[in-house]
Amino acid sequence: ALQNAGTFKLNKPGRYLVTFSAQVTAAAAGPVALAINSNGVQIPGTAMAETLTAADDIAQLSTTTEVTVTPCDVQTITIENTGATDINAASLVIFRLA
Repeated sequence: ALQNAGTFKLNKPGRYLVTFSAQVTAAAAGPVALAINSNGVQIPGTAMAETLTAADDIAQLSTTTEVTVTPCDVQTITIENTGATDINAASLVIFRLA
């Protein structure tokens, strides 16, 4: 499971596009869930969830959001594993827009 496996610091002022996608599974049927956090707080609208109908089913989760960094600010971006989710493959892409 992905737990604090990657921390990405945005320390240059501007707007950033943050996209995340992952192929996930779990040992048992039920919900799998991830979210993007900024400075330890879940970014509204980035919660991703799917309900698996059987153990070892696979689901694709993805989300996109914008993050604004102001002068003298640092945003620390992490992925929060909010369930018993195993990540098979994941991609986090951060683009500075302006």
